[in-house]
Amino acid sequence: EHAHLRDAVTRVRASADEVRLARWQHRRKDGSLFWVDTVSKPQQSGDPLVRMVLINELTDIVKAETQVADQARFLETLLHALPLPVFYADRQGRYLGVNPAYEALTGIARADILGKTPGECLPAELAHGVQGNFPLEIQVHIFHQVNDNH
Repeated sequence: EHAHLRDAVTRVRASADEVRLARWQHRRKDGSLFWVDTVSKPQQSGDPLVRMVLINELTDIVKAETQVADQARFLETLLHALPLPVFYADRQGRYLGVNPAYEALTGIARADILGKTPGECLPAELAHGVQGNFPLEIQVHIFHQVNDNH
């Protein structure tokens, strides 16, 4: 069970790398798992070269990272499921994301939109409708297609 850990320790001991960083999942005596970050640096201590190792428990941080990633996946799934064209942008008006309906409306692929402002990637008549000041950290715009045959 601990063979992978012994192999990793052997590789670190044999390494002449100045500093090594690693994220590990360990098991407590009670069987529960916890995450740690390790930083190790070689130190000369007499004849043998030893490694000073600093360990920082990350269980709460990894849990928070997982929750944020789950929320981001949910929002991405939700945006992609919406039939209306939607984009979101940062304060400078640079696209952070678009849904497939927005790509279909503009005729421009997501990869050609992200990181740009509407003025940099859209035709002038469409860019004018979406440009403006972006007072929020993230602002979401939903475009309604207007039917000329009211």
